[in-house]
Amino acid sequence: MKKFLYVIAVMLGLPIAALAQKSNVTYTITESSSTFIEPTPVIVTTPLIADVTIIGEKITYVEPDALKIFPINDFKQLPQLRSVVVARAIRAHNADLIIGVSFDMETTAQGELKVTVTGFPAKYTNFHNASYEEMRTVALAKMAVNDEEKNILEGEDPVIIKKQ
Repeated sequence: MKKFLYVIAVMLGLPIAALAQKSNVTYTITESSSTFIEPTPVIVTTPLIADVTIIGEKITYVEPDALKIFPINDFKQLPQLRSVVVARAIRAHNADLIIGVSFDMETTAQGELKVTVTGFPAKYTNFHNASYEEMRTVALAKMAVNDEEKNILEGEDPVIIKKQ
């Protein structure tokens, strides 16, 4: 009986296996990937240098009641007040900046804050593209301000841009 069942199973299994092998199915897999690169605007500017020319004698500008033009709530706002007074002094003397600025602030008997600005009025002149030597000078000045005199004394070139 076992042989009989075995023979029947083989007889039924062979045609099914043959049919399975006759069917030819082809699968095509297509894979795609893309990368989106966002265009980024890049602005490269050439370093610009200007000379500063003193345009007159030492000036004194007095703002008799500085709190009227820039009211302050506490002493932390004094730097902003000084900036406003310097801007008014620059405008009054038709200058671009004041060199060697010094401030004198005093409170009057009427409770007003009198601010006196002294310095030399100056204008920017001779605008031009910076040369390698000028860029190196600016970099050396920045290093000196940042307490990096050691590199300057050792003669290291602080400028990343190499001379062509």
